[in-house]
Amino acid sequence: MAQKKSVFQKMTVLVMAVTLALSLMPAFALAEEAAKTEEAVFQHWNEDAPALNALISYVEAVTDENSPDYIPKEDRIAVFDLDGTLMCETYPFCFEYMVFADYALKHADQMPADVLAVAQEIVDAAGKAKPDGMSTRQAAAAAVAYQGMTMDQLAQIVRDFKDSEAWGFTGMKRGEAYYKPMLEVFDALLANDFTVYIVTATERNIVRAVIEGTLDIPPSHVIGTEYGYTSTNQGGTADTDYTFQPSDQVVFDGNYYGENAKMSKVDAIVREIGQQPVLAFGNSSGDLAMEIYTISNNPYRSAAFMVAADDEVRDYGNAEKAEGLREKWESLGCHVISMANDWKTIYGEDVAKTGEFHQPEVPAPVNAEENAAPEAEMESSEETGSVQYVLYLGTNDKDTNKPVFTQAEAIQRTKEILLKHFGGYTIQEAHGGWIDNGIEYQEYTLVIYLSDTTLDAVHAAADEMIETFRQSSVLIQANPTKTEFYSAQPGTAGSNIPLKDNAEEAEYQIKVAMQYLLEKAWGDKVNDARIYVEKVYTSEEEQADVLLKSLNLGLDEVAFAVCYELHPAEGVDIHEFLAGTGEYDEESGWVKDKTAVGILRPNAEGEPAYVITEFGTGF
Repeated sequence: MAQKKSVFQKMTVLVMAVTLALSLMPAFALAEEAAKTEEAVFQHWNEDAPALNALISYVEAVTDENSPDYIPKEDRIAVFDLDGTLMCETYPFCFEYMVFADYALKHADQMPADVLAVAQEIVDAAGKAKPDGMSTRQAAAAAVAYQGMTMDQLAQIVRDFKDSEAWGFTGMKRGEAYYKPMLEVFDALLANDFTVYIVTATERNIVRAVIEGTLDIPPSHVIGTEYGYTSTNQGGTADTDYTFQPSDQVVFDGNYYGENAKMSKVDAIVREIGQQPVLAFGNSSGDLAMEIYTISNNPYRSAAFMVAADDEVRDYGNAEKAEGLREKWESLGCHVISMANDWKTIYGEDVAKTGEFHQPEVPAPVNAEENAAPEAEMESSEETGSVQYVLYLGTNDKDTNKPVFTQAEAIQRTKEILLKHFGGYTIQEAHGGWIDNGIEYQEYTLVIYLSDTTLDAVHAAADEMIETFRQSSVLIQANPTKTEFYSAQPGTAGSNIPLKDNAEEAEYQIKVAMQYLLEKAWGDKVNDARIYVEKVYTSEEEQADVLLKSLNLGLDEVAFAVCYELHPAEGVDIHEFLAGTGEYDEESGWVKDKTAVGILRPNAEGEPAYVITEFGTGF
């Protein structure tokens, strides 16, 4: 027994500083001293916690050179998720969400409207359930918000935010919101020669700054979601064509490359660690792939642990939900850690749950009119200061997550509501997606812009939209704006810029025309479509070079290459959509990577303004 317990002598060095005394003890005394050591190391755990005892037994076995389960030091790899596993994710959401929302709202005058909408959505949801699809929307918006920053600049934003109040608790700052029992586990594994990694869905540079001073691992041991990078002098040059210059700095480029969750965590472990872990710790469905990978076909004895958020007194857990997850996790071979039953404390005795989430004091957005440089007065123009309302209307049923109408019907119903309430409309189409309980959902979303109206009128229209589209809510954003009605001066070209000279407008019109074309071609046979414009050929020379012939395009005509994906309706023959390069993904239900080229021309018949002709896999 003394030999078995002796592996915790290393913890004794950290906690009791009695290395010399232990080395002089007779063998029969080691067991008693080791028991004291365990108690000191795991002082925030209940002694009868099943998961803790399973972990202690595991570590003892794999670190004992005389044990058949012994694992060499170089192969002792442990991986931890971060939010909800090592630190709080209920104040009211994980650190990454809150630092983004705080930064974006405090710099509202520098943020695009869609980024601000996501930040406000996070703040408005405080104390409620996390909005569906928020992980993807937040990460994409944050990538834009941090565009142009260096890694050090983002780290400083994180450090400053760590010093702010943890919403929903007293006596705790955000940077202190770690689960004390799990910190003991983390330190104990390091003391027993485990190499430890954080594998998280949070962006890795944020995590590196978050764990400073708390988790003693190098920055290279943090694996997370990826934002894109560029250098300050690179411009639009591709990475493969650019050489870093002495005056360059590496900055975020505004791109987001997908959440590091589920199978992506396994991919990252294989790619960046290059070894199968022997220990894994998580808390959600986003961690299960990593957990199961760790304990499946492992050449060494391995174990997986899941933290159950079941404490409704000291934290914002859900005991009923956690009990259902416990059964699932245990059936997969994971040990379950109960926050309510296994831990003496979560954040420390001086920290208390309040049940209240205070809204931050956000500076009012800077008035663009007040800060604009003086400009010459324009003839035949009229300027007004007003508020623009932006509405984000989802079209999936709130209960079934399925579209209430076809996309064409959704547009038509929305137009009718807007004409009824405002006498006109401006609508932009958008597509969103999220994963809930392992199921991927897609939603066709309409972004509506309203000016020269009142909030009461907007609410009245939103009430009708909520009822018509079976929504729980409609996101409304109010933005101070300056409106100018401008008439071109005699002899000028006005605003009629040819599409071949305006790639951004051409891309938008291509998407609108493609959506119309797909709905016309397949109608109810398709639930949803994703459209990606790969290239707009905006010069005759480029068009002739790429398409291998002169197209003799008119003034307002462009050629393009496009990729689109379709989600066939239930019961529709998939083979109907597999012409050309289409491939069916059975798991997601999407027909992917259909590519084609075409020509966009003005529509003489009216709406839509542009139509696609000569469409196919080539000209």
